[in-house]
Amino acid sequence: MAADLAEYIYNSRQLLPNESQLIKNFYYSIYHLVKAISVLDTGIEYKSHSSLISYFNREIKHDDFLKKFNVNISDIRNIGNELNTLFIFRDNYDYQDVVDEEDYEEAEKIWLNLYPKLENIVILVLNSMKE
Repeated sequence: MAADLAEYIYNSRQLLPNESQLIKNFYYSIYHLVKAISVLDTGIEYKSHSSLISYFNREIKHDDFLKKFNVNISDIRNIGNELNTLFIFRDNYDYQDVVDEEDYEEAEKIWLNLYPKLENIVILVLNSMKE
């Protein structure tokens, strides 16, 4: 699924050169996966960016929920910082169509690193809950 989404984002970049929208797509796809993990863990839907990062950073320190599912915490230790970086990029380019290429490449790099890991966590947790 991550590969399909990555291809879609890549293709949309070729067709629609509005890279500011793509940075928003990178941010929101990660944001919603982190949100899904928090809901699966706590049953609470954190709505603000800062509360979601606080939840995740707190969870990583205790890692009780993710440890139950044998998630390798070291793979996602910096997710709060990386999500925050995407948030800053999203805010910087909220009303601009022209995006600095280095910012775009950094956003894409973060997304390519985080999305498959977070997607796998959500799938792992959901599959474990079915059993």
